[in-house]
Amino acid sequence: MIVIDQQSPELACVNINVTLENGLAVITEDDIDNGSYDNCGIESIELSHVEFTEDDLGSNTVIMTVTDV
Repeated sequence: MIVIDQQSPELACVNINVTLENGLAVITEDDIDNGSYDNCGIESIELSHVEFTEDDLGSNTVIMTVTDV
């Protein structure tokens, strides 16, 4: 039997604020993922930007990519 997954993952994110400690803040997928889901399972979650320094002060856009199995 062959199963064809034609449903894309459902992404759920939250906005967060981070504080620099010693000039650096690091985020993980768990910090912004708010229950992303896929009917066949999630293979990976990747963030476009995970380390922030004084050069990044202010609002930043992070792209979360969810890949299903």
